[in-house]
Amino acid sequence: MKLYLVRHTESISNKNGTVSDAISPLTKEGVVQARYLGKRLASLENFSAIYFSPFIRAKQTAEIIASCFKNPNLIKTDLIIEKKDASICEGKARKEMPWDLIKKMRIDPDWRQEDGESFNDVKKRVIASLAELEKYGDETNIIIVTHNSFIKHLVSYITLGDKFTPEFFYPITDRLGTRNGGITILEKKQKYYETKPSWYLESWMA
Repeated sequence: MKLYLVRHTESISNKNGTVSDAISPLTKEGVVQARYLGKRLASLENFSAIYFSPFIRAKQTAEIIASCFKNPNLIKTDLIIEKKDASICEGKARKEMPWDLIKKMRIDPDWRQEDGESFNDVKKRVIASLAELEKYGDETNIIIVTHNSFIKHLVSYITLGDKFTPEFFYPITDRLGTRNGGITILEKKQKYYETKPSWYLESWMA
């Protein structure tokens, strides 16, 4: 099984450098990027499904990608939404976020800023999303249109294993670049020295 993790294309909040909410739409450039992305993906594989986050920027990206396929199977799921920041942060410039507080407190996997999500909240969604995909066969290819933070959490979960904790996660992902419209590929396969299949990171933000 291969998962093509797609970060949504450029949104208004990305362009403005602000904390996103659920309704930030794509920019004109984001629409162009999504069309290119759809043509690119359509030339690569046959896909059984296109999962997408219900946040507007991801939904628009997924719909444009789907328009490049003959019979797309679009599936909306809350499991792959962006890690929720506190509502008081929405619309603020990212550089104005209380980073000193966040960096101090986020080492606690259950800490959340007001009504935002904790590390463990997102971890539960990562595990649930992988469980959802177990219903597909070994030769399946799936597109998942999601967000920067969810991609980082999912990739880190499958690569770090038991060490998927804030202590290991943040020092790595704080320096792990992503880009709008980037494609990260995960493949579940069994190598000759393994007794069961495992997930592997095949490509990062290609």
